[in-house]
Amino acid sequence: MLDELNQPEEGLKALRRVAELAPNSRSAQRNLLSTLLRANRPDEALAITRALREEDQDEQYLIACEATALRLMGDAFYPTICDYDRFVRTYEIAPPRGYFTAENFNTSLADMLRAQHRGVNPLEHQIPNGSQTNRNLLHSPDPAIKGFLNAVEGAVRDYISRLKAEPHHPFLRRTRERFRFQGLWSARVLKDGYLPNHVHDRGWISSAYYVAIMPPERPKDPRNGWLKFGEPNKAPANCGPERWLEPRLGQLVLFPSYMWHGTSAFEGPERLSAAFDIVPS
Repeated sequence: MLDELNQPEEGLKALRRVAELAPNSRSAQRNLLSTLLRANRPDEALAITRALREEDQDEQYLIACEATALRLMGDAFYPTICDYDRFVRTYEIAPPRGYFTAENFNTSLADMLRAQHRGVNPLEHQIPNGSQTNRNLLHSPDPAIKGFLNAVEGAVRDYISRLKAEPHHPFLRRTRERFRFQGLWSARVLKDGYLPNHVHDRGWISSAYYVAIMPPERPKDPRNGWLKFGEPNKAPANCGPERWLEPRLGQLVLFPSYMWHGTSAFEGPERLSAAFDIVPS
């Protein structure tokens, strides 16, 4: 709460006290990270992050915090972790078998997803003026879901084929041909809604697929509803977005799960997306 009130130094006092009282608590150490970064102590945050990652190399939030610390320190390794030109790729998805056009497929998928959003408690997900489906759609028997998974699989294989394994890189160290879908869900934002900045903690490759976009007639913001990368959920000073991407109907975006991402406010009536995580298998 103190951090949210822009008092990170006061927040650190409480968080350090918790860490002293529970010296073996992983969560107590983890909770320090965001506030340390906001208090301009990236060196201390980096040391804690690397110590925690010795137990779990693939915890994406820790990689995100390590990257942010390196960014604040001006470390040369940071651009190799958050290489947006190399690791953020877009694909135009062809309609799966059984659908004549991409428009026909997206209309069917949108109808199915809107039904999933009905009844979702907005308090369960912190998406201002929006909602996120509250169950994993991977095993849905709906043909639109099965068609979607079949349609995007080729793009995922192409994305992975362009990666070269590097043992000391937090993303490339996991590179292998075989993979599986970790989860599938949908996010829907209405007028002035947006997705807060976040990472996907248990993923490897994450995604965004734009199922339906109803744009405003005259947007005030030229980056209305755009996807942004690089800005933490509680951004330290001089740590804003580093890459922007305009959403396009039927487009799939793939990127490392540890990359901070969110959206600017959407001024139109609705933007509906589907997303999944990929992990090696």
